[in-house]
Amino acid sequence: MYVLEHKFTGVETSLGGAYWEKLTIDTQVSIYIDGATMLGYEVAGCIYDVLKRPGHEPLRATPPDRREYTKGKGCRRCGGSAGGKDGIVQGRGSYSVVFGAEVKEVPCSECDGTGWKKNKDGVPEAPRLHANQRDSDETVEVFEERLLGVIAESPDSWLQRSIVVRLEHELPEMRQDVVDSIAIAELGIAVRNPESCSRFGRLCEFFPLCSGRSDVENREQWPRGRAHPELAHA
Repeated sequence: MYVLEHKFTGVETSLGGAYWEKLTIDTQVSIYIDGATMLGYEVAGCIYDVLKRPGHEPLRATPPDRREYTKGKGCRRCGGSAGGKDGIVQGRGSYSVVFGAEVKEVPCSECDGTGWKKNKDGVPEAPRLHANQRDSDETVEVFEERLLGVIAESPDSWLQRSIVVRLEHELPEMRQDVVDSIAIAELGIAVRNPESCSRFGRLCEFFPLCSGRSDVENREQWPRGRAHPELAHA
């Protein structure tokens, strides 16, 4: 039998990384395995499913004082210019046509009456916000659709599964951790906390000692330096 655990996290969850390394001394997994064993199950390990929380945020409107616009292209046919030293002059959107003795204003076909020249796709090239700016906040619905798209591109980046095991000789030390935590809780003394093993984006350099993979007496791996003068008497 396997214990099944589900976790959510905002940190990196690549297999073999710090997140998985610290599980070798995680007391919670050990308690689950011990508990299932006491209920009469023969436990082979813990199936560990980890969902990574996306760090994406809804896109917000660019503050008005920071917005920048393209120049646009005024329609020359109805009186606008295409720029130059004096900048853009928008067309009128119509031009005069003489019908006998009567003069009428006819909508300009070159700009569909907008006063802005149409591009090759037939869209008037009026001034618009730069591509990296927005005039409104992203709606919840659009944000959800965008986020689902990101997750769908690489599902394995957001869901990781591995199996955490406990060897017979490891469990007594894990049980002792629980007993010690209870005994010293009121004394305010810190106990081993796996959540701190990779708190600063990397695995703590003393992790081999906490996990039992190294011995503090190994002088080659843990060389002794000269004591600080204030500690010399020690």
